[in-house]
Amino acid sequence: MLALALDPRGNVRNPRVLHDFGRGRGIDGMTAGDDGRIVATAGQGELGGVYVFGPEGKKLAFIPVPEPPTNVEFGDEDGKTLYIIAGKRLYRIKTTMKGYRLWTPPRS
Repeated sequence: MLALALDPRGNVRNPRVLHDFGRGRGIDGMTAGDDGRIVATAGQGELGGVYVFGPEGKKLAFIPVPEPPTNVEFGDEDGKTLYIIAGKRLYRIKTTMKGYRLWTPPRS
């Protein structure tokens, strides 16, 4: 996972590694909490799940999922439900984090 600074013209400057997944499967989907935390899907098998990083790249938490994860997003009215796409399923988990809510699932 890289952090990239942009100059006023949009050119990349000062790239730096925030987290190295090594030879494992790196980030597929990513979103952000309103406090700057990075929430990303990565890995497979025992290392497959949702990784939560602080703004400077320090790993803060890991949420395992039973299938290879591909995407993640915050939703619901309070923006604290994390929706995770993994394999052929959609998982959801209530969190204490609040994300930038881009969508709210329809009510049945």
